[in-house]
Amino acid sequence: MVAEKSQKDPKEYLPFLNMLKSLEPNYQRYTIDKHLKRYRKALVHLSKSGEEHFTEVLQLVKDQKLFSEALKLYTTDSPQYKRLSSAYAEHLVEQQQAEQAGLLLWRCGLPARALQAFTSCSSWRNAICVAQQIPLPTDQLALLARDLAGNHDNILSD
Repeated sequence: MVAEKSQKDPKEYLPFLNMLKSLEPNYQRYTIDKHLKRYRKALVHLSKSGEEHFTEVLQLVKDQKLFSEALKLYTTDSPQYKRLSSAYAEHLVEQQQAEQAGLLLWRCGLPARALQAFTSCSSWRNAICVAQQIPLPTDQLALLARDLAGNHDNILSD
């Protein structure tokens, strides 16, 4: 098929085809889809290629911003889901969506990081809920509440 469709000289595409033959079938499909810039399909095939390729999954997801698609490919209790959620949360914070990042981190069981995200955007209700879940000692909880109330007052006076 490549030979029929390609305008290239066989010397140009034969090494690529030979390299593909040596790969595991899902990784083969990933390589082809990535080469054709079909990143969503490439992600699906790469996710099926095994744990040893998860670093590549993470990189592809970050490069192509395929966070939502990637999260659907893993179970919510898997370590991969947590790593993808964490990367997505970082992306959301960069996009000035810290509250969404906090909710994502909280849902996937990373309350300390969720608290940081909620605090950074002064989402006081969510921050207090997460702080109680951690649980923070009473004195630290009171300090957090004061800080958040101070930030809330500053926002209202602006």
